[in-house]
Amino acid sequence: MNPIEFHGDYMGYAKVSIVAILLMGITLGLGTPWAVRNIACWTAENSTINGRKIEFVGTINDIVMFLLKTIGLCIITFNLYALVAQVDVLKFFSAKIQFVD
Repeated sequence: MNPIEFHGDYMGYAKVSIVAILLMGITLGLGTPWAVRNIACWTAENSTINGRKIEFVGTINDIVMFLLKTIGLCIITFNLYALVAQVDVLKFFSAKIQFVD
């Protein structure tokens, strides 16, 4: 048994992605935090760690502040921060995951 397993399917991901794209498009990008949270929640709901279910507990406010910080640092550093931003993204999302039980 793998310690981390994903149980989602293509149709489920397609539905979540289409809703996210529509949300971001209709709101001209202002709906991005909600779209990100929906995808993160769906991913966590369809994943287990050592057989235990997990959930994403990040709030819209957490995501907005993280996005503003990341975009701000990219602007200030002339996009050099983008080289290491992926590590911060992984740290952010892993810090917002908890076990359900």
